[in-house]
Amino acid sequence: MSSYLFEINHPCQAHLFKHIILYLGNQGHKVDVLAKPSEITDFIFSNCGIEYIQQKPKGISLAGKSLKQLSYTRQLLRLHKQNKYDLGIGVSVTIPSVSVISGLNSLVLDDDDKKATPLFAAMAHRSAGTLLRPSSLSFEGNRSNIIYHTSLHELAYLHPDVFTPNPQVLKKQGLHPGDTFFLIRLSALKAHHDIGKKGISRTMMRKLVEMLKKHGRVILLTDESDSEFDTEPLKINPAEIHHLMAFARLVVSNGQTMCSEAACLGVPSVRITDFAGKISYLEELEHTWNLTFGFNPAGFQQALEKITEILTTPAQVFHERQQKLINGKINFNRFLSWFIEDYPKSAEIMKQNPDYQYNFK
Repeated sequence: MSSYLFEINHPCQAHLFKHIILYLGNQGHKVDVLAKPSEITDFIFSNCGIEYIQQKPKGISLAGKSLKQLSYTRQLLRLHKQNKYDLGIGVSVTIPSVSVISGLNSLVLDDDDKKATPLFAAMAHRSAGTLLRPSSLSFEGNRSNIIYHTSLHELAYLHPDVFTPNPQVLKKQGLHPGDTFFLIRLSALKAHHDIGKKGISRTMMRKLVEMLKKHGRVILLTDESDSEFDTEPLKINPAEIHHLMAFARLVVSNGQTMCSEAACLGVPSVRITDFAGKISYLEELEHTWNLTFGFNPAGFQQALEKITEILTTPAQVFHERQQKLINGKINFNRFLSWFIEDYPKSAEIMKQNPDYQYNFK
């Protein structure tokens, strides 16, 4: 049996790895999990029965983040010396750093363009033992440690094989089956790669709410306390958001991940952000699968026109597009479970025969 260490830096990564962590544990492997403190992460792992070692919270400023990063590296290095892990896994700069120092085998997942997250790319890409990236990024080059896959991170937890929407969550939000409602996600844009970026302004928000309320209820998801908008607050635990999202008519966001999640659920999304046109996996979801639509803040009027178009398009159209998306991708959860359990042989197989991944449809 092998021993593995996962690092979780954000609740979406708890979703990304939860099924794989459970699978490896059920196979008899030793699995340790390091995670930054978060109520959502705790809810996700508690519901799954996954225990984890808590890390210190992230720093706020860039300098603060750098100082905290040193403590994360020391903690992970200490754990590796104690447990001699066979492989460290994560969307992480810590794991490849420890890999360089200690020889720990490292597997890093990254679905962002290097131009969008240059600091992460500079710190993690070269030092990772293996770097797993979606095929939409293959234009960025083929360094010897990179393996491309034809899937999405979000399909690790939203593929129909592992996720079935629970309509009981509607009741918790005060909704009924068949109610028309919209989700608006306002990200705080506080990550290091978000510095200087713009999204949905307050003026835009008021126009969005006024427009959408003519067609249904508007639920606001935000990291901050916003009471000036005529919207409903999220009443469910945020860790259950995918069960609510699956029944939404539309998602509007200034972030990225929720729009990809919506696509995997067959729900159209409009993203209004300076990152529009700059994230390759979302560009694929837009131009190949027609499930999400991106606009710069300066193109807000075009975004409103797209929303009008979506509202006049039957929801079934987007569910049909979702099915084509699922059929066109590999099952990322099955692929990643195999890749980790058979590592490093799996990396050699994928290098020699990239089409081997299609065994995991």
